[in-house]
Amino acid sequence: MFLNKEKKAWYMKDFEALLLRKDLDCEIIEHLVSINKSENIQTLYSAYFARKKVSYLKICFTKDAELTLVSTLKTVEEKYNNSSNEQCYFRSYEPKSNPMYDPDYPKGMLYYDSPEYLRIKHFQIFFEAEFRQRHSEFWESLKDQLG
Repeated sequence: MFLNKEKKAWYMKDFEALLLRKDLDCEIIEHLVSINKSENIQTLYSAYFARKKVSYLKICFTKDAELTLVSTLKTVEEKYNNSSNEQCYFRSYEPKSNPMYDPDYPKGMLYYDSPEYLRIKHFQIFFEAEFRQRHSEFWESLKDQLG
């Protein structure tokens, strides 16, 4: 299953609620907003300079956007694999059950509260680097390439 208008609206409603609740990393909010303006891409989950000095972005997409998105992510991957101290890579995932879903502990976020959240084809791009500045550059590049 790929992103469509109904799924986009469903995910955006959750994203907008997260914005209101301030449940997103403040350093990347503008980047996520920019990426989500596209009708063909939707952010699903993200982290900025999280534990172990990793940033990542999980996104779903329309069928029409898939090949272009693969090319774009490969470009970002190549740009941020230019040092022995940094690693950038992306993975593709088929629709699957949501391992974070727990009906006994609702959190007010679809990522945790819906078993359907990941039943969509999606990519996740990861960036591991020592310095926060490189993570900022990585996110700026994602915004420029995807937004």
